[in-house]
Amino acid sequence: MNPNKNFILLGLLLFALLTNTNSSLNAQDLQSETPLDEKTISEEIQNFNVIIKSGKVFIKWTQLPSETDCMLSIEKSDNGIDFEEIGTKKGVKSDFVLFYSFIDHNPSSSISYYKVKHTNSNGEVSYSAIRQINNQAKKELADTYLSTASLN
Repeated sequence: MNPNKNFILLGLLLFALLTNTNSSLNAQDLQSETPLDEKTISEEIQNFNVIIKSGKVFIKWTQLPSETDCMLSIEKSDNGIDFEEIGTKKGVKSDFVLFYSFIDHNPSSSISYYKVKHTNSNGEVSYSAIRQINNQAKKELADTYLSTASLN
C-alpha cells in the first residue's frame, strides 16, 4: 500500500476518534489500583470504577447490604497521595445491594485519582480502592497526530 494512503488512513482514524462525542476512556483501560492498608479497605464498597466521557468523570460503585446508615465521601487527588473531598452521598440501611454514582464536572487536565471514603454510623472509616484516570490521553493523541501531519 502507498505510504501516503497509510498516512491518510491513520489521520482519518485519529480524526474520527478525536471528534466522536460518544467516545469514552474507561478506567479499566487506564486504571491502576494502589494498595491500602488491609484494615482500611472497605468491604462494603464494590465494583468501584471511573469513566471519562465528554470531559466529565463518571464515578460509580455498589454498596453491599448494610444494617446501618453511612456517609460516602468521594475524594480526588492529582498525585495519588493528597486527597480532597469533592462530594458526598448518604448511604442508607438496606437489605439489597445499592448502586451509587457521582459526576466530577471539573476533572483535572491530566491524571486524577479517585476513591470513596465509607464512614459508618459508629464513625469507623474505610476506603475503596484508588482508581486512576488519564484525562490527557485524547489530547496527547491529538498532539501526536498534529505533529505528524505537520511533517508533510
